[in-house]
Amino acid sequence: MKKRVYWIDISRALGMLMIIMVHSNIGNHPMWSNFLFTVNVPIFFVLSGYLSREKKWSEVFSGGNKNLLLPYFTTVILIGLVCYFGHNYVPNWISQINLKDFIVTGIYGLGTSSVIPKINLTVYAIGAIWFLLAMYLGNFLFNLGIKLSNKSTNSTLFLACYSLICTVLGFYIAKFIQLPWSLDAALISLSFYFAGQQIRKYDLIHQGNIYLALAGIVLWLLSMKSGAFYINVGYATNPAMAVIGAIGGSYFIMYLSYCITDKLGWKLQAVQYYGKMSLIVLCVHLFDMNSFSIGNKVALFLGRNHYNDIVQMIGLISYRVLLTIIAIIIIPKIPIIRSLYLNRDYPFKKRA
Repeated sequence: MKKRVYWIDISRALGMLMIIMVHSNIGNHPMWSNFLFTVNVPIFFVLSGYLSREKKWSEVFSGGNKNLLLPYFTTVILIGLVCYFGHNYVPNWISQINLKDFIVTGIYGLGTSSVIPKINLTVYAIGAIWFLLAMYLGNFLFNLGIKLSNKSTNSTLFLACYSLICTVLGFYIAKFIQLPWSLDAALISLSFYFAGQQIRKYDLIHQGNIYLALAGIVLWLLSMKSGAFYINVGYATNPAMAVIGAIGGSYFIMYLSYCITDKLGWKLQAVQYYGKMSLIVLCVHLFDMNSFSIGNKVALFLGRNHYNDIVQMIGLISYRVLLTIIAIIIIPKIPIIRSLYLNRDYPFKKRA
C-alpha cells in the first residue's frame, strides 16, 4: 500500500472547492470567474503529471476503466434514472430530461452544450464530470508521449514538444468542433501533465521557495487579467497566457499545500480527507446540479430576502459543500456503491 501524500490531497481539496465556487458564481463577477477557471481543473492534470510514470498499456486501460469511466457512467446512469422517473413525482425539485437527448449527452461527454457541425447534432452538457473522460484520454496521450520520448536522445525536449503540439492542436480543433469525450480538452491538458512531471523531476515542491510560489501566483493573476480560460471547450482569450497562468497557479497551490502539511506540520485531516475523496465530491456535486433544484431554491430564497449576490453565493457554496461532505462520509460505508466510486480501495473482487 502506497503511503498517501497529504499535500496532494490538500491540493485536490482546494481544486474541488474552486470548482464548486465557480459553479456557484451569482451575478456579474468576470474577474472572479477568470481567477477560478484558470486553475480549478488544470491543477488536477498537473497533479496527474506529477504522479505520472511510464506504464504498460494494460495498466493505463485497466486503471482508467475502474477509476474514471466506472464513476463517470455510474453518475450518468444515476442522473438519468432519478430525473426520468423522479420528475414525474416531484417536478419542482427534480429536473426533467429527454431520454434520447440525455443518452447522447452521456455518451458524447461535453462540459458545455454544443452543436456538432455537418450533422447539426445538438449535444447538451453533461457537466463537470466531462473532466473524467478528458483525463481518461489524457492519461493515454501522455503515456504515449513518455514512451516515445524514452526512445529519443533528449527525452525531456521531445516530451515538451509533443505536449506543446498537442496543446496547440487542442485549441485549434476546438475552434471548429467539440470532440467526443472532450478530446480537444484532453489534448490541451498535455502541457499540464508535462508541467507536473517537470515539477517532480526537479523537485520543485520540496526544494521550492517562496519566490517561486510568488512567481506562480503572479502568473495566475496575469492570466486572470488577460481574459477567460475555459478548458472544457478549448477556449482562452490568450491561450499562451492561460496555459502559463494555469501552471503557475497550480504550482502555487501545490507548494502552499506542501508548506501547510510538511513545513508547518498541519495535517488538516478533514481537508485532506475531502481531497482524498475528490472523485466522490465531483460526482455528487454534478449529480446535485444536474438532478435537483435545491441549490437554485437556496439562491432564490436568499434573493427574495434581499440579500446581495455575495451572500447568495456564500449560501449556495455552503449548501453544495455540505452536501459533498455528507456524501464522502456516507458513500464509503455503502457496499457496491463504494466499489463503483472507490474501486481502487473497494474492488468488487477482493485481491488475493
